[in-house]
Amino acid sequence: MKNKFICAAALSAMLLATGATYAQSSTNTAATVQAGNTNSANIEQLGGMNNAAGASQVGDNNTASVLQIGGMENEASIDQVGLANTASVLQEGGVSNDVDIYQEGDDNIAIVEQIVGENNDVEISQDGALNVAEVYQYLGENNDADIVQDGDLNSASIYQEGGESNDADIYQLGSNLSAAITQLNGFRNDAEVNQYETDHVAEVWQVEGENNSARIDQDGWRNSASITQEGGVNNEAVIDQINDFINENNNATILQSGGSGNDALINQNSDYGNASITQLEGVNNSATIIQYNMGMIGEILQDGGQDNIAMIDQDGLGSIAFIEQIGGMANIASIVQSTFGDRADIYQNGGDNNTAYIEQDGTFSRAVITQDMGSYNNAIILQETGDGLAEIYQTGMMNTASITQSGELQSASISQSGTGNTTVIVQQ
Repeated sequence: MKNKFICAAALSAMLLATGATYAQSSTNTAATVQAGNTNSANIEQLGGMNNAAGASQVGDNNTASVLQIGGMENEASIDQVGLANTASVLQEGGVSNDVDIYQEGDDNIAIVEQIVGENNDVEISQDGALNVAEVYQYLGENNDADIVQDGDLNSASIYQEGGESNDADIYQLGSNLSAAITQLNGFRNDAEVNQYETDHVAEVWQVEGENNSARIDQDGWRNSASITQEGGVNNEAVIDQINDFINENNNATILQSGGSGNDALINQNSDYGNASITQLEGVNNSATIIQYNMGMIGEILQDGGQDNIAMIDQDGLGSIAFIEQIGGMANIASIVQSTFGDRADIYQNGGDNNTAYIEQDGTFSRAVITQDMGSYNNAIILQETGDGLAEIYQTGMMNTASITQSGELQSASISQSGTGNTTVIVQQ
């Protein structure tokens, strides 16, 4: 897969090169239409109001670039149909900036950079294979970036830094696609990636922002999705991997660190799906994994937070679940497993007022709950039918543990240490 990247300095140099169309006044309009081979069009607009720049190219080996600095109500539009096209736009310090790029053909590259603007909007649409689309928005307000790609081996990335009310969306259809969204130090940020078909990679990073929302939807198989949110407030992360026909070997990962009010959800309807959620040093965190079909693995780790909730729901064959909560208080952990091949682990270490719940409905059941060095902890295990085995270990004070088993080959074990503990075992 082609990997072409043009940095801001190179983009600026290209736009300032000899042969550019130059305009500096109010109500600037510049347009060029080219049909043929090896064409180049450069448009520069400095200051002024109601600036509009447009380039239309049909043919091979075309390059179109637009530079708009200052001004108000700037618009830049580039349409390219053909092979080996490159489109680049740089807008700096303007108000109500708008960029539209359409490319149809192979080996297309589209790069847009907006700096210190307001009400910025970017739309890039590419139809073909081996396309690259990149959007950079710095220190702006009400920024919106959308990339749509239809074809194979395409790459899309959006970078937003220091702005407010930022919105980034990537839509890709094809195979072997790559999507990345980065949002830094922003407010009310929203990031969404939609990918369809097979062998995709999607990544979202949100750092030091507030009211952030990140979502990745993948419809296909052999896909990988990851969301990272660091140091933010009221963050929400969702990964949805679903296919109505075949959906195998999907991986999903969410990491939330140092924030508060975090909410993470992974939903997988696939065979051999792997889901992992990690939440570090947060408050009021919630993590949920839902998995269906066969060969599932779910894992949740919550470290150092308070009022955390972790839930894993698995319905299918060969289920495996693991939850660990470390050093927190008032934590709740729940695992529900249905049908064959069940296994469940919950560990809660160093916290008080923790609750752990495991429910298994099927065969090959196994359950382990460990609550360590805490007080006022509560642990419950329910097993129906199957080969059953259940263990609860608690240490501390005023703990409560219960095991209920119904069906075949039952076994139960509870160990409690401390004072004021209560144990209940029911086997039917």
